[in-house]
Amino acid sequence: MPSGGRTWAIAGCTLTAALFVVVWAVMWRGAAGPLPPKPPSWPEPEDPRLSYAGPFLNVRPDIQYVGDDRCADCHAKIAESYHKHPMSRSLTPIAQLAPTQSYGPAQHNPFEALGSRFLVGRQGDAVFHRQTKFDPAGSSIYENVLDVHYAIGSGVHGYSYLTDRGGYLFQTPISWFEAKQIWDLSPRFSADYLTGRPMLPDCLFCHANRMRPVTGTTNHYEEPLFQGYSIGCERCHGPGELHVQNPGLKSAESFDHTIVNPARMEPALRDAVCEQCHLEGVARVVRRGRGFYDFRPGQPLEDFLAVFIRNTAGGTDRRAVNHVEQMEQSGCFRGGTTRERIGCISCHDPHTFVGPEERVAVYRAACLKCHEGKRPGCSVPVAERRKTSPDDSCIQCHMPSYAASDVVHTASTDHRVPRRPSQADAPVAPETAQPGDPFPAVLFHFDRVNAETPDRRRDLGMALAHVSIQDGVPRAETIALLEEAVRNFPNDAPAWEQSGEVAVLLKRPEEALKAFEACLALAPEREMALEGAAQMAQALGKTDPALGYWRRAIAVNPWNPFTHGGYATFLAFRQEWAEAQVHARDWVRMAPENRDARRLWIRCLLKTGDKAAAEKELKTLKALQPGFDRELDFWFTKQQR
Repeated sequence: MPSGGRTWAIAGCTLTAALFVVVWAVMWRGAAGPLPPKPPSWPEPEDPRLSYAGPFLNVRPDIQYVGDDRCADCHAKIAESYHKHPMSRSLTPIAQLAPTQSYGPAQHNPFEALGSRFLVGRQGDAVFHRQTKFDPAGSSIYENVLDVHYAIGSGVHGYSYLTDRGGYLFQTPISWFEAKQIWDLSPRFSADYLTGRPMLPDCLFCHANRMRPVTGTTNHYEEPLFQGYSIGCERCHGPGELHVQNPGLKSAESFDHTIVNPARMEPALRDAVCEQCHLEGVARVVRRGRGFYDFRPGQPLEDFLAVFIRNTAGGTDRRAVNHVEQMEQSGCFRGGTTRERIGCISCHDPHTFVGPEERVAVYRAACLKCHEGKRPGCSVPVAERRKTSPDDSCIQCHMPSYAASDVVHTASTDHRVPRRPSQADAPVAPETAQPGDPFPAVLFHFDRVNAETPDRRRDLGMALAHVSIQDGVPRAETIALLEEAVRNFPNDAPAWEQSGEVAVLLKRPEEALKAFEACLALAPEREMALEGAAQMAQALGKTDPALGYWRRAIAVNPWNPFTHGGYATFLAFRQEWAEAQVHARDWVRMAPENRDARRLWIRCLLKTGDKAAAEKELKTLKALQPGFDRELDFWFTKQQR
């Protein structure tokens, strides 16, 4: 069974989860057991957009989006300013960006990483990323070329790149790092993803304006892929259909009810607009019955997404997208009345880009809104301050930059706003939980909800499952919460799927298979459940069901290398060598560094009578494993008996 199969679909944009698959049992032929009966229908939770009783009329789900161009018809000046802002450049077709980038040796192109040479090439408006593996003598072993279709990121810190395979989106191994003006390996990339890391909906949610993920799949999206490339006006103001039809519709309170204006909302609702992307947490759980793009500005984020943060005793989590968590630790946020409390837009105008030459003045002015009159000013004399900051910069002392722990070559700023610079050097929070720790994740908005309702306990179970898989720390309380969730909500396919994942981690294959099958009875094309059911059925000797699950998993996602690997290994066990060869070849093509893949392909070639091709592939395997020629020759001879 191929190693690493579960990690392919779980890895996130900056949160890479590792789940080892326990398929250790002896395989034998067995009768196919019946699927569990489909659970009875269960009422879906109420849609918060329909029960909304606030002042804004564009919250309802039937109100349509109109696009940025319609907004610009009346708001041309704001639109022009916003299009200079990094958010408006969060995703770009490569043809627009290609002519503006540099590709020479001075930009670290090509570069060496993971034992390979990586090169960024451009032909007109087209860009490709090439990886070449060399043997110790400098001869090419294999080459992998990815066409680039989109760039993600604004360019302020850099860009990563996407390749599109018929609606299946993957991140390439190469990124651009703006601060150092170099090309280098994409953050947290490993040899498992040399042909592309799957781009999950929760990653693209904050880079693309709107998308339509194919339900239950890892990285498949309906076409056209994007409804607007970069983050647009309506992500913060809500759908614009009513506003376009009747702009300026006002009430006695003298504000327009047809469009959301975050500046007019109470702080919690105002901040929710920013938190939809800038509150990353350690787990973001889509609430039961909701979808990623259901959230509407003007509503509480926690009604749509349950965001959990790492539960640690103290320290600083220095990931690149955690400014909301840091801000809530600051005295600026905690001080004053609720109405006076600062938020994101107290300092950041989302319509205006602040360039490096403006930063000191703009953010100093933001500080002085409070600290020149209502609050005490700086206690350090001006002359003393100017010794370390000639421009008398507030942020140099109170929001120092630091290296982000999850993105190399990139710095972030400390949004805790420490009163004294020495307070910025707090210890870094632990990256992973340890056995015996308390719950490793807590709900960020715990003070706004009743955490003991069945739905909220379900969300906690989903979050703990995510963290357990990420940390590799099995927790009995996690499976207990998920068992409670599926009892309360037997039609909750994601909860059944997550129950199966945790049961695998706890080495309980029977429980895992039961959970995966219950999930598939509700949602027959959930990719992770199909792969998990195939592996668990195979481990338990239920070969006929395993065969069906493998085939269905490949049909749902033909670009998952580990599904091809699992299926090819299963077919080899059944001695169905011709079909096994097809999928072993696909496994090698999609995971060229995987030694198990190449060994299986050699076996298939020998079993189908193509010894010459097998010998050629053996030479490739030797080149990938220098120093093991003797062992590989012995293994090759053994396969021919």
